[in-house]
Amino acid sequence: MRAALIATDKEYASFARILPRLDGVQWVGSHIQTEQAPRAGSTDLLIDKADVIFVAGIPEKRFDCIAHALRRGKTVWAAAPLAATEAEYRKLAALAGEAGVVNHAAHISRKSPVFAACLPEVGHSRIIRVELFRPYKEETLQAFMRQTFFPYLDRVLAAADSPVQKIQVRTFSLGGVTNSRLKVTLCFNSGMDAEFCVDRNARFPRERMFFQGKDFVREADFLEPGKVAPSRPLQCDMEDFCRSVRQADLRNVTFAESADVYAVFRQIEKQIRTNG
Repeated sequence: MRAALIATDKEYASFARILPRLDGVQWVGSHIQTEQAPRAGSTDLLIDKADVIFVAGIPEKRFDCIAHALRRGKTVWAAAPLAATEAEYRKLAALAGEAGVVNHAAHISRKSPVFAACLPEVGHSRIIRVELFRPYKEETLQAFMRQTFFPYLDRVLAAADSPVQKIQVRTFSLGGVTNSRLKVTLCFNSGMDAEFCVDRNARFPRERMFFQGKDFVREADFLEPGKVAPSRPLQCDMEDFCRSVRQADLRNVTFAESADVYAVFRQIEKQIRTNG
């Protein structure tokens, strides 16, 4: 299959190492963007000569790139977040359905080797608890939510594998830091609960995730992945996508599924703003 890449200049090196290693993939070209001045020019010719489009690049421009590729009937792999709003997410899912092509949203956090090792053992958990303690270093709440909170939320939703029934958010301000402490509770239709305890004003960083069932408690320490076999999450995700394309198998996270994850995240963000 012929593959094209849309990425920023900072991302390019990572993809350039991976693309030549993908089995059965011929890399036919790239469109490079920069944060200061995205390179001008259309991606039409690049998209037209490829079968598969890998879309990373500037987050604010991903929706347009993905939608353009889908309208041309191309198979698309895209880095999350795919779009800025839930409505745009739903639009991409609809376009992918109309095109009838394999589409995959890259939720790289789910490819953590520690999480993958834990998942078969914690499928019957009753409670998932996440503790996120981060020193406040002029980090905005928005940056914390997207860079630290979202990957754990994504893992929780993958482990629960059930629709969210209820979301409750409590916020506290401490030490002059607005919303420095958060408690987020999710209740799932399956009866499983998840609890996020966040301290953005901690002295030392700590990230922990616990799975509790009827007769077990399992901790997954994502800061010490050496406990399991090493992994390259981005490369693994791209390899899984290519296998899905060859087999026409939608086992990975589709745009529609990614939209559901993003909707939960947006509800939590909205409650934090309201409570704060």
